[in-house]
Amino acid sequence: MKDIKIKTTRDRLETAKNALKYKKKKLEGILEEQKPAKPKKKEVAAGMLITDGKSVLLLQRNEKDKAWGLPGGHQAEKVDGEPLEGPTQTARREVAEEIGKLPQNMKRFDTFTEKYDDLVWTTYMMKVEKKFGGIKLSNEHTAHMWMPFDEAPDYKLHPKLAQQWSKYVFHIKERFDKDMTFKEFAG
Repeated sequence: MKDIKIKTTRDRLETAKNALKYKKKKLEGILEEQKPAKPKKKEVAAGMLITDGKSVLLLQRNEKDKAWGLPGGHQAEKVDGEPLEGPTQTARREVAEEIGKLPQNMKRFDTFTEKYDDLVWTTYMMKVEKKFGGIKLSNEHTAHMWMPFDEAPDYKLHPKLAQQWSKYVFHIKERFDKDMTFKEFAG
């Protein structure tokens, strides 16, 4: 019986010593409080799919992969991480920056918001009467083109655009008659 009490007392002393060591290290700043990890904030970005009903304006990225994508980009933020603008303002600013102007006489006919692991991307579907020129690319891009829908498989699309391409094309074709007249939907 005496042996059991001695071991229990020794165990208590050892536990107390370890607790004192921990408190000492904590006071010395060696150990930090373990705080629950904050969930990573998703990036917010927006762009415009600009179409005349037959083709879509695409820009080629100035990166190693040279992927083709929609004009658009990330939301501007203040130093504290709060947004300075909403998705609509982001899309308008990014398009103007990337192609040198915000095209006139565009009409929004739909909006898609895609949620990825690291990003929330809003695509504004914009109709123009005809293809426009006078595009002055920013240094983020090397080329632009009005790509007919059926030629997409011939080009390397940005991976996130590639995931949505068929949905976007289906939706555009649904909104235009066979003679390319835009169909207004009520509501």
